[in-house]
Amino acid sequence: MDKKRGFTLIELLVVIAIIALLMSILMPALSKVRKQAMAVVCRSRLKQWGVVFSMYTGENDNYFHAREIGNTAGYRRMWPYTYKKLYSDPKMRFCPTAENPKLVTGAFGTWNYTVGSYRPLPDCPMAGEREYDVTTNSVRDGFFTGSYGMNRSVENMQGGATATDPAFWRKVDVKGGATVPVLMDCQYLYYNPSSIGIPPAYNGEYSTPEMHWICIDRHMGFTNICFLDFSARKVGLKELWALKHDRLYNACASGGWTICSFNGDKTACHGAWHDAAAWMDKMPEY
Repeated sequence: MDKKRGFTLIELLVVIAIIALLMSILMPALSKVRKQAMAVVCRSRLKQWGVVFSMYTGENDNYFHAREIGNTAGYRRMWPYTYKKLYSDPKMRFCPTAENPKLVTGAFGTWNYTVGSYRPLPDCPMAGEREYDVTTNSVRDGFFTGSYGMNRSVENMQGGATATDPAFWRKVDVKGGATVPVLMDCQYLYYNPSSIGIPPAYNGEYSTPEMHWICIDRHMGFTNICFLDFSARKVGLKELWALKHDRLYNACASGGWTICSFNGDKTACHGAWHDAAAWMDKMPEY
């Protein structure tokens, strides 16, 4: 009688080798698809923020929220507090690639704001929200985190010199709103557009100028932004220097980082970027 024959060791090794080869080919593709999916979710959340901002400004004569810089009342009226009545899910403050509140540094880190004496006002819905406190490794009330940040120049600033500062947008009904950033991937809950400066030397560098806080690679060379016209789209990291961050910002000014600031010389522009931020060499200039 014929004996039943199983696989030989060589046959098993060949099969395992083929499976390993297929996995090595598929894994990078699957990883890329996963990253693309997270980028889509990120833009979707920023589109929802566009709806939030539209609702708020529509009820306030087209103005964004008002606050003062440098005092307790101003800190208690920052954007995560002000708009909490219009969003219910805390995840709205997070890019899906940066949702771990225990990670507070780098391109995929979150900002953690210990409110302390700046606890939300009694009528603020966030007063009872419970968030992770990285300083004490525990959960506490009145503590909020996120990984999106707002362009400070869109706020309707009050008090002192900021009340009349011509750089602030304050309202939504402005020409060219599709190029004015409002909310985006960021290492802090705000960035100051008056501090643009040179590119970061590496991905996730947290230093001044504050442009470093938003020039972070979470989406394969791109970032996601909600604009003043309430649209949301992906933006090349080098394109950040070509946007209209405040009323006085000139993307083509001498010494800038756009092609027009080099009088249209793409080679010179690329060379400057290479010298300052070689990690961005494969990203296009604008």
